[in-house]
Amino acid sequence: MILPFWTVSGCASAPLQPAPSIAGGWHQVAPDAPEVQVDAQFATAQLPPPPTLAQVEQARQQVVAGTNVTLVLRLADGRRWQVVVWRKLDGTREMTSAAPLPALRP
Repeated sequence: MILPFWTVSGCASAPLQPAPSIAGGWHQVAPDAPEVQVDAQFATAQLPPPPTLAQVEQARQQVVAGTNVTLVLRLADGRRWQVVVWRKLDGTREMTSAAPLPALRP
């Protein structure tokens, strides 16, 4: 008897393991991590007009020549922004992009 190639008899399924981080790839970081909070304050100070940061909703980072950090910020006035901060190898920071996001509905 010939079985189709997708039929497997008697195989036990193994639990899925998370994929390892890929060099140069993006991965989640804790929004409340101290370095992320410094990045958020840095970026918030450059938004028009300089608002008050309420919360970092999401944070991801990518190691390149330094570190890129993408943040979703919620401001005290309800506005939300997605920003990218580049932590340079010399220890300085540069905001490389900033885009407003739709406000969350209550």
